[in-house]
Amino acid sequence: MHSPEGAKADRLRRLRLVTTALLPLAAAVLWAAGRLKGSYPAFGWVQSFAEAALVGGLADWFAVVALFRHPMGLPFPHTAIVPRNKDRIGIELGRFVEQNFLTPANVAEKFAEQGLAAMALSWLAQPANAASVVRGLGSALPRLAQEFAGTETGRSLGVLVAAQLERVPAAPLVAAVLEAVTSSSQLKTVADFLLQRVAGVLDNSREYVKWRFASRSRLTPAWVDGYLVNRFVDAIVDLAAEVAADPAHAMRDLVESELQAMAARLRHDPDLQARLQQSQLDLLRTVDTGGLVGAALSQAAATPEDPEAAARRQAQLAEVISRFATQVAADPGMVRWLDKRAKQAIERMLGLFERQFSALISDVIQRWDARTVSEKLELEVGPDLQFIRLNGMIVGGAAGLVMHPLLVVLGIN
Repeated sequence: MHSPEGAKADRLRRLRLVTTALLPLAAAVLWAAGRLKGSYPAFGWVQSFAEAALVGGLADWFAVVALFRHPMGLPFPHTAIVPRNKDRIGIELGRFVEQNFLTPANVAEKFAEQGLAAMALSWLAQPANAASVVRGLGSALPRLAQEFAGTETGRSLGVLVAAQLERVPAAPLVAAVLEAVTSSSQLKTVADFLLQRVAGVLDNSREYVKWRFASRSRLTPAWVDGYLVNRFVDAIVDLAAEVAADPAHAMRDLVESELQAMAARLRHDPDLQARLQQSQLDLLRTVDTGGLVGAALSQAAATPEDPEAAARRQAQLAEVISRFATQVAADPGMVRWLDKRAKQAIERMLGLFERQFSALISDVIQRWDARTVSEKLELEVGPDLQFIRLNGMIVGGAAGLVMHPLLVVLGIN
């Protein structure tokens, strides 16, 4: 079976053979008509047609061949146009494509028409795809971290992250995360984590809690305050251990219902949404996000992880990502927002490489030798050029028929 390029070459070869064969045929008809018109004057019309068709065919043959090579191997001026000007053609072609087709606005608009956000969310909602993404990030993150940790690039990345996070509508995203967590098997992990963190903070802050307790209870002695605070903190620590040991503990249902209620409020409470957005902006403007990202990268680069623990964490994260993508995809407003941001990001990214498109095209063409350029262009436009040759013979012949009676009247023919 022929390759696409081989099929093009076969078609061009057949068309070239047919159009070239028509030239000697026109010459034979011209000779025969010239011999017969003395006895049969009507053959004068045939002679005029064949003569003009032959001239038109030869002129177009010369013009077509001159594009790609020297006709009959003779170096006529301004022939072999493509191989002689391949570098200039590459530069102009690259510039034309860049300025008229691969502009950032055109490409970004085309991507936007595809509904990238919906497509990406639908793809991520498939558990196997989410797991693939997590595995890819898990293997790539340490290498990326080693590249960027502790560098100015890492800090610049943090600044860029902060600038983008300021534009993120926090409420619907946090709601989607909470909904994804409460609808997945990660609720147990989240409940354990929250209770353990609260217990850990209290356990490590006993003196501060005693001080706050004493400031509110001035009539009790210090040893009573200490006893009460220690008993309270011990109870919280015991509760955390109890919940962790009992998968059916009622506290888990309480955590789930609170998370679901918070998600619902984030979806429908404008006041909470506004306060969360303001808190997000205040946090981003006070935290050294660049340093934070750099520190995270350094930690990722320096901390080896147990393979089994990594596999469990990846499976958990993949499930949450899949649920999260499903939740976000169900929110048309978020999908529209993501599409808009994706279009803007693509346009900005392409703007950075705008001049590289034309440079790429011109560099590739300049690396080709002249014969390769000629062959590739001729394969693409050669069939149409052969039809131009055929049309030239037909138009020339028709012009000969139109001119024949005029020449007869003038006594020239």
